[in-house]
Amino acid sequence: MKNEIASDNPKNNPSTRWQNVLSEDSIDGFHSNDPKEPANIKEDLLVDDIDRTLNSLLNQELQHIGDATFRPNAEIKCGRDQLQDQRINVVYEKDKNLLSFYAKLRPKNALMKKMETWDVQTEKATLGDTRLDDGEFVYSSASSKEEYKLCDAFVFTKNDARVFVADPTSMATMGKYEDYFGFRPELITRAAIGLVKIEMPDDIGINTVKQLLVDVFEKDFGIKDVFSNVSEESEREFKTNCYEWHHKIDAGLTQKQAKAVENLQNKEVSLNYTTFIDRNKHEEYLKISGEDLRSYHEFSSGSIMGIYRALSLGLFSTSERFSRGLIAKGASSTDDFISGGADSVFTRIANTTQINRMGQNEVIAVFKPELWDRMDWYAYPDDQYGTTSGDTYINRLSPEELFSLIAENNKEFEDNEQMFRIGIGPNYIEHIVVPLDERNRIINGIKSLGMTGVDGRQIEDIIVSQLSTT
Repeated sequence: MKNEIASDNPKNNPSTRWQNVLSEDSIDGFHSNDPKEPANIKEDLLVDDIDRTLNSLLNQELQHIGDATFRPNAEIKCGRDQLQDQRINVVYEKDKNLLSFYAKLRPKNALMKKMETWDVQTEKATLGDTRLDDGEFVYSSASSKEEYKLCDAFVFTKNDARVFVADPTSMATMGKYEDYFGFRPELITRAAIGLVKIEMPDDIGINTVKQLLVDVFEKDFGIKDVFSNVSEESEREFKTNCYEWHHKIDAGLTQKQAKAVENLQNKEVSLNYTTFIDRNKHEEYLKISGEDLRSYHEFSSGSIMGIYRALSLGLFSTSERFSRGLIAKGASSTDDFISGGADSVFTRIANTTQINRMGQNEVIAVFKPELWDRMDWYAYPDDQYGTTSGDTYINRLSPEELFSLIAENNKEFEDNEQMFRIGIGPNYIEHIVVPLDERNRIINGIKSLGMTGVDGRQIEDIIVSQLSTT
């Protein structure tokens, strides 16, 4: 746990805590350095397509991958700029007969601004004429009775819908930190900032579901025309903001950069998650710092099932796993929820020699450099738990700064950290490096599960004991 995760948190006054936390623009996945409001992104789904998306989701079963059970999900892209990532994640909790809709409100949202005035310890929060009940924001397992309490929540009902608004200032999961730090009130669950969930029974009909979504988003969250189309001009402005955020540009775009913005493409980069990519941008980064550099992710264990899941579905962020019912805790899941890093997959960059050295004792997923084409990642020069907090986040490295720093250190730069939103699809996995004495066991174990190859490559070519140095 890094000190800066907690050090800039508000003092122990409930109203002040809300004002300071919810006014921070740094929690946005994308935010422009330009003071003007960010614009809309063109949605991928028309309103009629939402019907097909929900109908398709309701026809799916729980997904069993190895020893893990996932609830099926789908992405609804929205044209409104008050939702982070312009995204609603729909999870079908068939085991509970529920449809759950997850989204993150941005600080500019009307509800977020209203929450700044709530004194959560001395009076009931209200939304219009509705008094909000006290509740908890809970992730539940799809295969057991296990639950993970993220934080407290404000709860209200609207006909058949039950709405949860996360309270990031609450201490539902912070008990163990009281002794460690000697205090609790200043800790904030940053991954819960702006987080909302709408639950509905799965048998109320698609039209009723859509109407309830519109009612909640428009009337309660104050987001008008959440599913409407937007203009090409607005789409271009949003692309520009994303590009400026990713590259940390605050002085306007050059002609070359403006052309790059025009060429940005939407791509599904993880299961049911799309973001912008700058195709072939990774080639420039390799020229800066070396052709043998790769991002990698160190598995918390070398289990055959874990490797099988990665090759089947890719890697998911903690919040994405938990929302889909896989309550599998990583090395520091609670710390990551506090820091905000739980919304991303953690990676680092290393060269071939470094990765081979680590692979003698650990299991390492090594990614294709095309992963760097994504526009939704941010980086630090050292381990910051992926924090989205204050000055630390503002002073993150741009891609150019990161690769230049690696080049200056002759590619020996082990403590860097890259954060990729939501997940990394299996198509990005180039190799999995395993200890030599474990390789045959792992390969045979993967084959026993029915997997002999991935993306046209044989398992033996993917699971290796070392990377080629030529």
